[in-house]
Amino acid sequence: MNTQETKGVDMLHKIQNWLMNVAAKWIWFAIMLPIRIVLGLCFAVAKYMPKTVQLPYKVVKREETDKKWWN
Repeated sequence: MNTQETKGVDMLHKIQNWLMNVAAKWIWFAIMLPIRIVLGLCFAVAKYMPKTVQLPYKVVKREETDKKWWN
């Protein structure tokens, strides 16, 4: 091979290496982002969730009657 062919092959290898690095970065980002989001939410909820939650409402069971909507 002459020097012109060697330069072309070297340039091709540089482009392939660069593309592989960019693709690997985005694939890693796509895999890790959902995992990081889920872990962040879990840690945030664990940190700021109170031990007990008090509801301001009282649950009352209705008495059953024989009334219908047409009566």
